[in-house]
Amino acid sequence: MVILSGEDYANPRNLASGSLSLKDSEEVKRRNIHWIPFTLVYTEKKIVSWGEQMQYLSDLGFTVVDHEVIQNPSYENIPVEWREEKLELADYKQLKNRYFVRTTAEKAAIEQAFGAVEYVQAEGVTGECAFITAEMDGFAYDKAEGQIGAVLQSIRVK
Repeated sequence: MVILSGEDYANPRNLASGSLSLKDSEEVKRRNIHWIPFTLVYTEKKIVSWGEQMQYLSDLGFTVVDHEVIQNPSYENIPVEWREEKLELADYKQLKNRYFVRTTAEKAAIEQAFGAVEYVQAEGVTGECAFITAEMDGFAYDKAEGQIGAVLQSIRVK
């Protein structure tokens, strides 16, 4: 990726990171970078769902990722619009893979939501559990994550 200033960047993350460290605000403006939040890391307000996070950010004036509220979501009632990007997302969500997860949830809650998991050692970290799930698709993962809440990090492992 090459921007108008002629600088070369391997990906958008590097472009944004490099732009944040610039001292010349005019150069940052010329880069025409837009930030679109896809999650809310912290607020003192009690927010229990990802949809509520997006609504809160939207109410604050942020342009957030496209999202849709589905009452009582299940695998069967998730609508798939017949647009190419939605189909790709649906296909991606159905791939079976494992997930690496860091959470502050109790082990009993983790095992109730995810079933059998493989715990891993998080050196020097107290009050957290780290584990790898059994093979599951994205829909099953999202459902289990919603049951435990308190997920600090999750990484899909192919």
